[in-house]
Amino acid sequence: MVGLLHFQFHGLMKKKLPKLCKHLDTQGLHPTIFASQWFITVFTYSFQFSFSTRVWDCFLYEGWKICFRVGLALLKMNQQELLAKDFEGIMTFLHNMPKTADPEAVLKAAFKLNLKRVEIDALGAEYRRQNMSTVQLAHATTPL
Repeated sequence: MVGLLHFQFHGLMKKKLPKLCKHLDTQGLHPTIFASQWFITVFTYSFQFSFSTRVWDCFLYEGWKICFRVGLALLKMNQQELLAKDFEGIMTFLHNMPKTADPEAVLKAAFKLNLKRVEIDALGAEYRRQNMSTVQLAHATTPL
């Protein structure tokens, strides 16, 4: 499940934040490094309680889509600063970001993002196609 979420989030980053996505990829920062905790805990682990409760209210209504929205909004709001940093600087920034995130500003930015469920579903279908090919290849090359 988490692999699917990472794949979808990375795909959405490529579409919505292409310059930042390329920079993070160049620095070796795949979403598995910085977004796992966001998705596994639905933003409850390191973010302020007021932030987490707002995200959870939305999560109960719209599901994983809010996690993608919030993750993209956090990155978009801090894009210029992230673009100016190297690997260590980005990791430090992302580690400290939960302490300063303003729930109102983040959610406002999150809901301004033009994000359609069809985009998320298409990325999910692509993930399944790629993984099905991997599973089929493994079975084809595994001796009985």
